[in-house]
Amino acid sequence: MNRWLVPVVVAGMLAPVWVLSGRRGWADWQSRQARTPEALEAACGLDPDRADCRAAVARAREEQAADAGREWARVLELNPRSASYLAQAALSAEFRGDFRGAERLLLQAARYNRLWLPRWSLANFYYRHGRLEEFRRWAALAFERAYGDRTALFRLCRAAGVEDRAMLEEMLGADAENLGAWVGYLAAEGPVEALPAAAVNYIEAAAAGTGEAAVPRVNGAIRALLRAGHGREAAELWTAMSRRRLIPYPEWNEAAPLVNAEFLRPVPGPGLDWAVARGPGFEVFPGVPAGGIKVTFSGRQPERVELLAQEVLLRGGQAWRLEFEYQTPGIGDGATSLGWRLGGMEAGQGRLSSEEWTRGEAVWEVPAGLQVLRLALWSERPRGQVRHEGELRLRGVSLRPVEGGR
Repeated sequence: MNRWLVPVVVAGMLAPVWVLSGRRGWADWQSRQARTPEALEAACGLDPDRADCRAAVARAREEQAADAGREWARVLELNPRSASYLAQAALSAEFRGDFRGAERLLLQAARYNRLWLPRWSLANFYYRHGRLEEFRRWAALAFERAYGDRTALFRLCRAAGVEDRAMLEEMLGADAENLGAWVGYLAAEGPVEALPAAAVNYIEAAAAGTGEAAVPRVNGAIRALLRAGHGREAAELWTAMSRRRLIPYPEWNEAAPLVNAEFLRPVPGPGLDWAVARGPGFEVFPGVPAGGIKVTFSGRQPERVELLAQEVLLRGGQAWRLEFEYQTPGIGDGATSLGWRLGGMEAGQGRLSSEEWTRGEAVWEVPAGLQVLRLALWSERPRGQVRHEGELRLRGVSLRPVEGGR
């Protein structure tokens, strides 16, 4: 008799659990099959204490432009501290014209949850209602918990009239992640005039932490400045990174503007550093030979290709001379056209072709003013020739003004 008593007692104790589990499973299946708010509400009636099911009913009613206030009230009875449900209920109240109720729900969410969503929701709410002082407060608080893509919040600040200086002083502070995102936003959407101050703040904040991660983003700002013709500001950012030792190069020098003349492995970006090409049929090896660079050709490279390039800032109204040493083992004389160009201008230095190390130079006249020009090494297949195989090696590269002209 006692042997059967224990299983019976246990089964009696577990029976309500089994019934509840089965009812919830059935309710969940029914809710997934529902196609109308009425069917969904009937399914939720099988398990009336599920907040997520009640929230689904509320959203379904809103999709049909029906009042969902009662449903959201029930959701909040079941889960009063959910920031997501409070924000959705607030939006529903706002659509019904209950602005005070919406604000109360959002502030309640911000008390319970100090993360991104309630603060972002409040910033949006105050912006929509033209309460810009409260907007600025909650936008700044939202930035304290921001993560990932911040573009929407940046655009909202712009729409609310927050000036670039106020963004740095009031909204972003010294947070490196926020500042880096702001620099990326300005580089993409402008205005580029705001980039220098933002990037300098970012460099200072990043240098106190993991500074190397800032280099690609600052280089993106440098590229944006170069495209807009702001060469001086771009050089100042490069110098700022050098001073904070984020890059392994000295400060930019107007008298010797070529960056990384020894072809150390280029920094990501590349900013003012070399842009090294990749493509079929050729490969570029910075630092080989020591203090130089090597390009190998398989004979399957494109007929015309830019192998490496650097945006250089040159004081115009004078001539500039590029000096270098080169050799082209395996590439016969006349088999290729390898040469330098500055801002698209050829220098008439002739084809680079020599089995032995040979000195070469190229000279260009640069128009007046501080010019941003692209210095590039090109490879072309001469007409009537097959694509060449072999190597190009460079070392001892320098770019300096010509004293007394050519």
